[in-house]
Amino acid sequence: MKQVKALVERHEGIWFAAAVEGERIKATSIGLTREGCLRMLKAKRWTKARGKEKELARAVIDVLRSIFRGEGVCREIEPNLEGLPEKSQRILRLVARIPRGYVTTYASLAGVAQTSPRAVGRILAANPFPLLIPCHRVVRSNHSLGGYTAGQDIKRKLLRNENRFVEKLREVKFQLIPVCEIEGTDLKECRRGLYVGRFQPPHKGHIKIIQDLLDRVDELIIAIGSAQVSHELDNPFTAGERISMLRLALREAGADLDRCHLIPVPDVEAHSTWVSSVLTYVPKFDVVFTNEALTTRLFKEAGFKVESIPFYRRQIYSSTEVRQRMLRGKDWEELVPPSVAEFIKEIGGVERLLELARTDRLS
Repeated sequence: MKQVKALVERHEGIWFAAAVEGERIKATSIGLTREGCLRMLKAKRWTKARGKEKELARAVIDVLRSIFRGEGVCREIEPNLEGLPEKSQRILRLVARIPRGYVTTYASLAGVAQTSPRAVGRILAANPFPLLIPCHRVVRSNHSLGGYTAGQDIKRKLLRNENRFVEKLREVKFQLIPVCEIEGTDLKECRRGLYVGRFQPPHKGHIKIIQDLLDRVDELIIAIGSAQVSHELDNPFTAGERISMLRLALREAGADLDRCHLIPVPDVEAHSTWVSSVLTYVPKFDVVFTNEALTTRLFKEAGFKVESIPFYRRQIYSSTEVRQRMLRGKDWEELVPPSVAEFIKEIGGVERLLELARTDRLS
């Protein structure tokens, strides 16, 4: 197999890359940093393109730059989708038909492809040809941006640029929405939410809630509460262990980790200063998601918008129930994602909890 050759160039503050193999285009990418741009190429082994391969890669980058500016493309480049799963090929070919100046929704594409909006999102997150296959032209049903591998700032810029050069409307099987109709909703700034929990440990209910919240905001701050506490019966796991478990579970569930900020937040002695303490640890946010009365009151008094969250089988899925089953020798693994169960076994989490229980009884 021929080795993949790549060319990476920076123009007007944006990095563009193209990977080629002989006369074939293997992947494209765009990013705010050189490292991020190369990471998006998803090529495990590559070398710098030279000769004719360099000429081809540079021609591709010229096309990428033209698309980024919102201009017409003078040279059509056909992405090679061979080797991708059939469903991925079908979704990507649909996306390739979205004209400049328009967007469609994940749900609309899912309806045509007979799959779920989340499945569409996962396929677009793995799009090997960003810009050539314009996955930035897919948004959520509420017209908020949704995710983008290169980041929402670039997605927002792309749509703003394309709104100046609207193409003739094509006949397609899915809904098309003019970019100008969503300009006032989400092209100016993203909506970021805050979700606080102890996650001792993360269970299936937590992951379902986080997935639902990611459908309501562009980015989600997941604050790991009581971050300074560990090795206690009610708080057996460290903040680092909880973050690791959440990342494993979210990746396993297909969530877009680029849209999640996992941040440890320690407790404070006085409730009245807790919100101000949280604000020193997390980025700015627009809405707080919680069902806890005290958390709701504290954030509302501080002037924040608070929205409730639907519990997911709360009578079964709770961290307390997970810990109790561990102590009683009952099946706790069915309550947590498989990756979390594996992690807890690797660190001896059940043994730790049992030892803490014995120590507690002795004291």
